[in-house]
Order: sequence, then C-alpha cells, then structure tokens
Amino acid sequence: MNEADKLAPDIAPDQSGRIPDPLSNKKNRFPVPIWVAGFLLLFVVIEIMCLTRFPTDFSEYRTYMTADRKAANGETKDAIEDLFKLSAAHPKSTAIVFKTIDLSMENGYYDMAATVHDNYVTSMNLSDSDYSHMNMYAVRLESYYKTCDAIDQILKKETDAKAPENIDSNAISKSIEALLLEPGQDNAVIYYYLGLLDQSGSEDVKNYLQKSYDLDPECFDVRVQLGVIYRSLGDYEQAKKLNQEALKKDKSDSGALRSAAIIQMLEGDLKGGLSTAQKAYEADPDGLYIRETYLIALTLNDRKEDALTIRNEMIATGDGVDTDTDQLLLGQITLEDYYVRG
Repeated sequence: MNEADKLAPDIAPDQSGRIPDPLSNKKNRFPVPIWVAGFLLLFVVIEIMCLTRFPTDFSEYRTYMTADRKAANGETKDAIEDLFKLSAAHPKSTAIVFKTIDLSMENGYYDMAATVHDNYVTSMNLSDSDYSHMNMYAVRLESYYKTCDAIDQILKKETDAKAPENIDSNAISKSIEALLLEPGQDNAVIYYYLGLLDQSGSEDVKNYLQKSYDLDPECFDVRVQLGVIYRSLGDYEQAKKLNQEALKKDKSDSGALRSAAIIQMLEGDLKGGLSTAQKAYEADPDGLYIRETYLIALTLNDRKEDALTIRNEMIATGDGVDTDTDQLLLGQITLEDYYVRG
C-alpha cells in the first residue's frame, strides 16, 4: 500500500459503483462552532454599518478623508462642495453628513449646512449625543435665518418701487438696528449690514464690522469688508492680516485677492499687485470691482492692450469706468488719493 492509499478515506463504492459524498449524509456533516457563527454574523453587521456610514467607492472615500486637509490648504469651498455632493449620494451616512455640516458650520457656509441638515439629518434616528450635536447647529441656523429674513423684509419695504435717489439708507439702518433689541436674533449679521449701510464715516463702519467679526468671523465676507476699511484708514498691516485670514480659508477668494492686490500696489509692488489682481480676475471676473482693480493694475504696469480689453469688458457688462478711475489711470490722482481716505 502506497502513502496515498494509507491517507485515502475508507469509503466503499455503492451498488451503482459511485463513491458516495460523505457530506451528503447529515450524520457526517461537521457542525460550525457557535463562536465561528457569531464571528461571521458580527462581521456581516459591521460590513453593513460601514456601507451605511462610509462611501464604498475609493474616490468617494478619498473625498471624505481629505476634506479637512483640503480646507486647511485653502480649498475650503471645494472641500465642502465635494462633501455636499457626497452627502447627496450617501444620505444615510451619518459620518459623511455630519462631516459636511461640521465643516460648513466651522467655515460659514451656512446655506450648505442648512440644506444638508434639512434634507438628511431630520430623517435620521440619532443617538442622544448626535442629536445634541446637530441640534446645536439647528438653533444657530434658526437665529441666522431669522435675522436674514427680517433684514430682507426691511430692505424690501424700504426699497420697493422707489428710485435709488429716494431710498433712505438712514431709515433702513435704524430699522435694522432695532433688531438688536429682539431676542433670538443673530447680532453678527445685524452689525454686518449696519457696517455696509453706514454712511457717516469709516470709523463708524469699522466699529460695526469689527463687532460683527468679533461675534462671528465667518459672517459673510466680513474679513474682506473689514480689511477694506482698515486699508482705507491707512492701516495696511491690519488689512493684510485680515486678507491673509480670508485667503487661508479660501485661496481663490476674489475679494481678498483684490484687496491684497491693492495693498501691494500702494506699497510700491506694482508687478506683484498685477499678479494678484489677475488671480482675482481669474477666480471671479464678475466680482465686485474685480475688473476695475485689474484694469488699474494693468495700466500701472503699462499693459495697454490688455487694459483696453478689460475696459471694453467693463463697458460691455454695463459697469463702465468711473470718472475717478479715469483720473487715476491718467495720472491726475495717486493711488493713495483713490484708495486711502486718511
């Protein structure tokens, strides 16, 4: 008998000459140990939980895992927009939905946070701790939208069917300021609008915007607006600090890039100012005063043909070129005359 014969099972052929399958007889089956069955069941449960909580596609998983790093690298807008799409694809994933809301709230993308919260969180069965976490945001957003809606109503009431010259900005400011006395309002939003509407002078505007910033530095573009005021008052260092904060959050922030370009030119770095103004233009050519600043930077760098192209764009879009801007371009006034009130 060879070695193989010794190891072969002692099974005799049946009457048909076939070798019976030992597993076809229940008596010969080996039962699965209970601990193994329990382990397999636990594995299946964990797998189902992972499929629910986390994305299964590698590219989606990478989007989820790199969101915080992108935000820290000045790509906050892109990171949140990617997470927003991921939440739509995985609306039952608490991990994805919560990360989207967390990152949106931390960086002032309140509309994104509210949309994700209303669409997905309200239908989730949450633990007490998760509910408390999300409810904190819900209360914050309720205050934010309550104030935004109230201000919208004031603006509508005071501006509807009125010619621009007949709009009373002082009356609007008083109505908005009265909201500070109402409970549950978002005072950062109120101070922001008071700063934008104030016509009494830069110091008052600065004070309003500073209060808004102190309460919520993520309130709209308060960093950029406050930086503009500091620059107009001649405090370039504080203006640069605020611009850097804004660009750290979003390096493609056209308003912050424009403001940074102006300061560079005021400090004598015309070439650097042109480079930064071009970045602002590439990020959002239709942004407030973006083309105007780019036109100024091109002209000061003797880029006449490119400057003419931008001027024509401004005319085509209906913006035109102000008299003061033309005076600057013709050398009749200085950059300090144009950009610094002193």
